[in-house]
Amino acid sequence: MAVDKKLVLQGINIQSEVEGLLGAKQGQNRYRCYRKEAHAHGDKNASLSMSPEGYYKCHTCGVKGDFFQLYMDVKGIPADRFGEVLLSFARKAGMDTATKVAVS
Repeated sequence: MAVDKKLVLQGINIQSEVEGLLGAKQGQNRYRCYRKEAHAHGDKNASLSMSPEGYYKCHTCGVKGDFFQLYMDVKGIPADRFGEVLLSFARKAGMDTATKVAVS
């Protein structure tokens, strides 16, 4: 059984999760970028946007990816632990992860 990233994203409240990572929204789907070193004077204009589908982009420094990449970057989790992160959110979404799964 494989865990589908898109199904996991549909099962969690992305906005709530992102607000837990980056703080409250600064506008419609806008947040302050977590890469403070990439912004000469801080991110005063909330340049990171998050789509309802779980993709983000900072319009100042150019960093982009999906929700899982954002979570791992902010938390400092190495890329080789992606499967653990995906399984954790799959459980949070109420998906059955009782058996060992392959990540797709």
